[in-house]
Amino acid sequence: MKQLRFTKTHDISQLQDELFVAIPALSPALNDAGRIDPAGEVAREPVIYAHGQGNEIILTVPDAADEAAIQAVVDAHGA
Repeated sequence: MKQLRFTKTHDISQLQDELFVAIPALSPALNDAGRIDPAGEVAREPVIYAHGQGNEIILTVPDAADEAAIQAVVDAHGA
């Protein structure tokens, strides 16, 4: 995993949703163990962790994640 940092006004929840749409490989993955969550759904494991504080955005993503594609989503966010 690697951390990518950006400085931009943001809505971190919306940005995360935009990343999932633009880069489906970052969407939560089905849990291989078949664990069921409280809603009765097969649990999904996060692929990325998004954190925002003030204007800082910190994304923890897989090492193989396409940084240029992520940058494009961040640049378009809130535009």
